[in-house]
Amino acid sequence: MKIILILFFFQIFTINAQTTNYNGSWSGNLKQGDKNYAYWFKFKVDHFKVTGFGRTEIPNSNYYGLFKVVGYVKNDTLFFEETEVIKEKKRTKEGWCAIKGSLVFNKSNYHIAGEWYSLTPNCGTGVLNLNKTPREINLNDNLTVSYLNIDSLNYLKEFKVGERIILSKVFYTTNSSNIEPVSKKQLNEIVKILKLNRDLKISVMGYTDSDGNDEYNLDLSYLRALKIQTYLIDNGIEKERVVYEGYGEANPIFPNNNEINKAKNRRVEIEIISKK
Repeated sequence: MKIILILFFFQIFTINAQTTNYNGSWSGNLKQGDKNYAYWFKFKVDHFKVTGFGRTEIPNSNYYGLFKVVGYVKNDTLFFEETEVIKEKKRTKEGWCAIKGSLVFNKSNYHIAGEWYSLTPNCGTGVLNLNKTPREINLNDNLTVSYLNIDSLNYLKEFKVGERIILSKVFYTTNSSNIEPVSKKQLNEIVKILKLNRDLKISVMGYTDSDGNDEYNLDLSYLRALKIQTYLIDNGIEKERVVYEGYGEANPIFPNNNEINKAKNRRVEIEIISKK
C-alpha cells in the first residue's frame, strides 16, 4: 500500500513539474530563414490545459500582432495555437499569419524551443527560442521606441517609459558573458542615472549577431544581460528595479551582412519600462 501511495504522489509531482515549467512570461525570437521576429508569450497551465497570450513584432518597425493562445501539455511538450487576434498593426493587407506550434522545456538551461508553423498560405515554418523573463508581456499598442545618446545625456532629464539607451561602449570577451574592464565607465554612468532617478525601473536587453547557433546565441545574450543586472546591483541599485532579457539575434539594428554591422548588432540596450 505504501509503495502504491509513493508511486501515486511521485506521479502527481512529475505531472505538476511538467506543467508548471511552462507557466509565466517568455521572450525570444522566431527565425525563418534569414528573417528574425521578436516573440513573447505568457502561458498559464492548469492540469495540462494551456491558455495565454502571444505577441510578435517586426524589428525596427511599428508592426505588431497581439493574440490569444490555447493548447495543452503532453509528454513534456507544450502544444499551442492562436485563437483570436486582440489587436494588431498590419504590415500587409492580409495581416499576420495564424500560428500554431510546439515547445519543449530544456532542463539544462531553463528555456523552451520548438517549431512554429501556420495554416495561412505562404507563411512557411520557423524555429522559436524563448527564455523565461520577469517582464510582463506588453498588451498595449504603443511600440514607439526613442533611443537616447548616452554620451550627451542629461542625467536629470525627464525620462519617459519606452526610451532606450544603447550601451555602445560595453564589451564582452569573445563567446563569453565576461564583461571587459573598459566597459565599467559606461556602466557606471547607468548607475549614476538610476541613483539620480530613483523612480525608474529598467530592462537590460542582450542581443547578438547572426553568427552561430540560434540556441547558443539566445543563451549568450541572456547571460550577458544578467551580468549587467548583477553589476548594477553590486553597485547599489535595487534588484527589483532591474530586469533582464535575452533576444539572441532577433531585432538587428543593421543587416548582418558585414563585420562592422555584426559588431553593432552585438549589443546591450537599456529600456525605461516604468516610473513609480
